[in-house]
Amino acid sequence: MTSKNMITSTFISLTLILSSCIIPLVSDANQSIDIGHRVTVELINSIEVDLTIHCKSKDDDLGFHTVPPNKSYQFGFKPSLFVLITTLFFCSFDWPGEKYNNHYLDVYDENRDDCHFCSWKIYRDGGKMLNPQTGKCESEREVQNLLNEVYNLLTLYLIIIFTLQQNREAAAIFSVVSGGVQSAVRSTVGTVGATILKNC
Repeated sequence: MTSKNMITSTFISLTLILSSCIIPLVSDANQSIDIGHRVTVELINSIEVDLTIHCKSKDDDLGFHTVPPNKSYQFGFKPSLFVLITTLFFCSFDWPGEKYNNHYLDVYDENRDDCHFCSWKIYRDGGKMLNPQTGKCESEREVQNLLNEVYNLLTLYLIIIFTLQQNREAAAIFSVVSGGVQSAVRSTVGTVGATILKNC
């Protein structure tokens, strides 16, 4: 076999292998995603003065919009259908009367949000997403803090599991530590979770 034929054969083989890997990913993604669904983001001005909003994604700049108090600005889009490319919209918020009051918020992150209508109330200290089921607010910072705490505790728990399971003599210590970590996770979720949902 000549080197030209070998290169052609290798290229065809690699193409077939890559195709067989990518097609199932795309078809799985299409089954789990409502293809072509539209997402609407609503930003409600909960500050007592006019709010200037400037939203962008990697590909789109939606421009500047001035929103009076207790009014809203909305925009819509279709999230990415590609498995490895996700949609992210972030906005800056500015209002008169304060120095250095420019704030930023990720108002839609496809990895985080599963809403088709994502409504945010914008306050001086940040944005709070309205939970469509409860009508209550969820502070992005509080949710992220809760997730970080749970993640850290579960990571510690897993390290302990893998370390102590290799040492049979430490089985008694493991059961005590295991119960303590599980209790700490429940306590953290309960304490922080109670503060996440509140009236807007």
